[in-house]
Amino acid sequence: MGFAAIHTVDMDTLPTLVLGIKIVIRVTNPDAPAAQAGLGSSLISLTQGSTVINATTQINGTANVTLPSAGVWSLHAEHPGFLPNTLDISAKGGATFVIPLDQPRVIVGQWVDTQVFCGDVAKMTATVTPAPADGTSATVAIFVDGGSPVQDRAFLIAVTISGGKINGEWPAKTATAAWRTDSLRFRVILLGATSQTSDSTNVLTFKGRQTVAARLLHGPIVTPSVGVMENHDASLNADRVHYQLRIAEAATPSAAAQAAVANIQNVWNDGFKNKFFHRVGCGRGDACDCAHDCCKVSWTLDVSVVPTGQQHILVTFHPSGDAGLFLSGTSDTTGTWADPPQDTKEYAHEVGHLLGQFDEYSPAGVHDPTGVQPNPPPAGEENLMSGASTNLFARHYRWALRFLNSNTGSDAYKTVQR
Repeated sequence: MGFAAIHTVDMDTLPTLVLGIKIVIRVTNPDAPAAQAGLGSSLISLTQGSTVINATTQINGTANVTLPSAGVWSLHAEHPGFLPNTLDISAKGGATFVIPLDQPRVIVGQWVDTQVFCGDVAKMTATVTPAPADGTSATVAIFVDGGSPVQDRAFLIAVTISGGKINGEWPAKTATAAWRTDSLRFRVILLGATSQTSDSTNVLTFKGRQTVAARLLHGPIVTPSVGVMENHDASLNADRVHYQLRIAEAATPSAAAQAAVANIQNVWNDGFKNKFFHRVGCGRGDACDCAHDCCKVSWTLDVSVVPTGQQHILVTFHPSGDAGLFLSGTSDTTGTWADPPQDTKEYAHEVGHLLGQFDEYSPAGVHDPTGVQPNPPPAGEENLMSGASTNLFARHYRWALRFLNSNTGSDAYKTVQR
């Protein structure tokens, strides 16, 4: 508990302290009519060291208190809305201390920005009447509407009141997996002996990405074409870019070849596990710790074997040594793949061409005219397209990123390594 400013009147110096120091404390409401100025019964406490003097106000709001000594006394009361005070009582008596009530404040807050992307700065404002002293601190709790601003359902920010106004900014962050339908309010909390709170009059919601139905991506990945032709379906789901590739087999391959076909999507999906597409405009940057798919987008590839006529690519399997063929080759609609493959990643390399990837080995192969995919790659960057490992880097998903950005308007994304 605490008090507003204390006003004193002059006190006459007593010849001795034998009779003690007599003061009258009056707690008043300055805005109330004179007849109602008294606040009724309130507990008042004055302390000096281990000495405590308690008193209760009368119905008119006054309390007569005799202090045993002069000096500095701390004054407290069991009444909300006061600010703390310390009294410097010299050897005087017959004084009246008038303590005006600090009126309960009216707080009205609202979001300035009512819809944002996760990671955008959301602005809020609130007015506090009557205005507390400039520099007074307050706390703002942001929470899901219908919940309560506690624990993991709330985000807390510190603000300062100036001129009776709060102007706050918050790097917006989703609170639950249901962020697409969540509405967020903020609660202003005025700290002090007795806290006051008020919730915003409106809510904040999050913008979501559009979704795009699956469509065929078939054609040169760069212009003019240099031999690599993209050929697969692509869609933008709520949380990811989704590639689909359908393979038809001219004849049933060996068990080893079937295992390598089944492994294609594993290689490409595993390559993306330590990456994500992230909003360039996210205020938390690459270290963003959002647990949801609000400002982050994933990627997956699904490969399926289908009957002839339903495919993106028709694959003919040949014995590894047949007619001098030892390796596999792929165009945009047909493939001649060695059976058995040299290793389980060989077919995943071939599918890389259908995803727009160039060879990263020299001197043979189809090379990237833009230089984004070097041949050979730098030391330590051996990868699936150089044939040396199953490693995949951000450059190998650049066309998926291009597809994403072509469907997000001006809200650009980039690839981030976890």
